[in-house]
Amino acid sequence: MKKIVLTDFADYNFILIGISSHDEDFRVCWHLNKLLTVDFNRMPDVDILHPKTGLQSTFPMFQFISRQEDPMGNDELPLSEKEELIAEEMDITFQLIANRHAAGNLIPEQSKMDFFLMIKGEAAYHYNIDELVKQIRNLPCVMAAFKIEPESLKSKDNLIF
Repeated sequence: MKKIVLTDFADYNFILIGISSHDEDFRVCWHLNKLLTVDFNRMPDVDILHPKTGLQSTFPMFQFISRQEDPMGNDELPLSEKEELIAEEMDITFQLIANRHAAGNLIPEQSKMDFFLMIKGEAAYHYNIDELVKQIRNLPCVMAAFKIEPESLKSKDNLIF
């Protein structure tokens, strides 16, 4: 019988930014809300069972989902502007997840990061990620921010929920 592994089906098709901050999660959310012009909402915590210790860890998560109406119905716009609006207004999801818990980290190999910002959806790839990371680094509550390749993480399965 073949063992089924989560990574056989997992989709790591998202942008991941690690954020280091001494501030509380709600303050980091507030600054990201301003920067990204979003409105994060508190979601149910992410629960992870650590395979080695058997302990369950709980990680706070905040989320914003943007669902825009399709602008194709507006016949007054020239075609080029319509295409630009479609690219900018596709669905996009922002999730901010804490990395720290008393029983361990969500992503242990990134123990210096306090939070992870996940950006999912077609529109995520329209962002200049290097510029976004620079802007996040300039927030008063942020000490460091880095783009992380999800596939390079040993515990990447913890990011699939």
